[in-house]
Amino acid sequence: MKTQLSIAIVFAVVGCAKDSTGPADAGGPAVSAKQAAPVTTAPPEKSEKAPPPAEKPETALPAGAAKQLLLARIEKAKTDMRNIEMAAKLFHLDYGRLPTLIKELLDPPKHPDMDDVRPFLEVKDGVPLDPWGHEYIYEARGDEIFLQSLGPDGEPGGGDDITIGKE
Repeated sequence: MKTQLSIAIVFAVVGCAKDSTGPADAGGPAVSAKQAAPVTTAPPEKSEKAPPPAEKPETALPAGAAKQLLLARIEKAKTDMRNIEMAAKLFHLDYGRLPTLIKELLDPPKHPDMDDVRPFLEVKDGVPLDPWGHEYIYEARGDEIFLQSLGPDGEPGGGDDITIGKE
């Protein structure tokens, strides 16, 4: 195994022929595994104090990939919000009112006319979160629904908020 690895390394480094007995591609003599010195690499010299490796933030993606990721997250937030809106409308059909909190969609109250009450919205681990890890803002305003993701910065305003309904 060592011989095969050494030969492969020698051929790659020296640029020799395809086998150890044929003519060399570069016009020089062929080198066998026994004739060639094994290729070794010395460990890099250690500096007195190497800086710690910098953590790569999520935005360290190439510009095109970062933009695609942002657009995908925006679409995910819009889809989530449409699903929450649809679940709230279905809740309204069953209960005659909109849910006051998103949590009512996950764990609806007992219905007087139904024995089997099931969630209108299923989410892993508690409440639905936007693609940036923030809770969606939900408000029932009469028969209107207001939903909002605060976007990448997690702060209201700033032009990156995603909204369904009238503010």
